[in-house]
Amino acid sequence: MTRYRILPPAKEELRNASRWYEEQREGLGHVLLDEFEERLGLALEQPQAGTIVGVTARGLPIRRHRLRRFARYSILMFVDEDGTPTVLAFSHSSRDPEHWKDRIR
Repeated sequence: MTRYRILPPAKEELRNASRWYEEQREGLGHVLLDEFEERLGLALEQPQAGTIVGVTARGLPIRRHRLRRFARYSILMFVDEDGTPTVLAFSHSSRDPEHWKDRIR
């Protein structure tokens, strides 16, 4: 898999979602993590495929890549000037849609 960066708040969002699903049904948290990895792999192969939802302070497009089974979740990411994909947030559609905006640099 291509090298990428995941910001600590995004990692925490993913961890919290996985824990919550695991509490609902044993194994479901792992299913979420597997789908995250699968969708991230697709996003890394085709980073331009996601929907643009904003731009960084340097004008780089931030794209949303929705999960399939967990359709309320999206990976928000951008490709830095050095070519490194960066996961900005693991976002739930029912929560504050702009919670990640303070992470933009």
